Amino acid sequence: MPKHPTRVAIGLLLLVHLLAACFTDFAESIPSHVSPDTVHVSVNDSWDLRREDAELVAIWTDSTATHLEFGKIGGIDLVGNDQVVILDRMAAEARVITFDGDLVATVGRQGQGPGEISGALTLAVLVLPGGEVTMPDAQNARIVRYSVDGDYVGSIPWDIAASAVQEWRLSSFDTLAVRAVTTSQEFFIRRDLEGVHQDTLLVVPRLIQGPSDEEPRWPLMPDRWAWDERGGDLVVGKMGSPGITLVRNGQSVKTLVWEVGRRTPSREDVEHLLRIAADAQGQSGDIPAGLRARMAPPSELHAFADIRILPGGNVMVQRLREIADMDRRVLSTMGARGSGGRTWDVFSWKGEHLGLLDFSHNVQVFALRGHWILGVLEGPGAVPYGFIAKVPSWAL
Repeated sequence: MPKHPTRVAIGLLLLVHLLAACFTDFAESIPSHVSPDTVHVSVNDSWDLRREDAELVAIWTDSTATHLEFGKIGGIDLVGNDQVVILDRMAAEARVITFDGDLVATVGRQGQGPGEISGALTLAVLVLPGGEVTMPDAQNARIVRYSVDGDYVGSIPWDIAASAVQEWRLSSFDTLAVRAVTTSQEFFIRRDLEGVHQDTLLVVPRLIQGPSDEEPRWPLMPDRWAWDERGGDLVVGKMGSPGITLVRNGQSVKTLVWEVGRRTPSREDVEHLLRIAADAQGQSGDIPAGLRARMAPPSELHAFADIRILPGGNVMVQRLREIADMDRRVLSTMGARGSGGRTWDVFSWKGEHLGLLDFSHNVQVFALRGHWILGVLEGPGAVPYGFIAKVPSWAL
């Protein structure tokens, strides 16, 4: 317990404001997230659309092996040609596992000392091209580095407040792509492993997550930014609108817009979302009238859940899961947790709808490495299973 918790809180608040100030210098040079070059895509759901079941190379579901049981998977990445590393936030450790499911090494442990991670605010597990395993930890304000055998290599201080960092990606050999937020804006930036700012990819307004002058109630399904980044190319879009924009070299290059089917929530959809909100507040049984009065039902459901850039430059866009399959994870402000469905549309930037990739279960994708898709598949009861699948050749 810190001796001066008030000072700690003030210090974190000051860090958030310093973060905003240091990015403000870049904001004027960053374009709108919508490009003047907009392509309308005809989404073809007819019988002749290319539909392909995802080819799962490995899925780790052996309930008799304790090392394959995960409480809360927070990331997965490729190690070499036949292994993966999976971060379990609940256990505050990562495990290196072969494609066959054998345990190779355990990486990290819970704590604040050398080689230790918080677990709850360990934001990702990333494997650098040289093979080093890194875990950015917001609570301990550092990036912890290990060998693939689990040996502690060292830590790099990270100066961004825990409340300001949302998501991380591996951009290139020695560069991280980070989505960070302040009270009014969101920043997509690149920084090297020493914490040095390289460039700001995009600055966008922070979307309303609570009551506002226009709407005094809390949004039941607030809009959020979805994004992905590869080697300096950023793709970003609002989950509430069927459109994504490619930003390259500080310029909005192209926007893809498509049509989405039914988006008006049913009465059952609204009731289920209210139930999630009530459960999050520890209110079981009938939904309290006061909660109903405080929450604003969505006029439209989200248009999509996630975006991923494929190796050849095409994009995968994840369709929303059924509202009845959603749970408290949709309350997170970090990405597509709990809202992503089983299918992904594949688009080219020419405006082609190339096909539909079906994982047969609701999934969350954490990384694309070469022709591999790495993520979490939800089994019965939303039990998480790590998986690795192949990117089909037609999608590249």
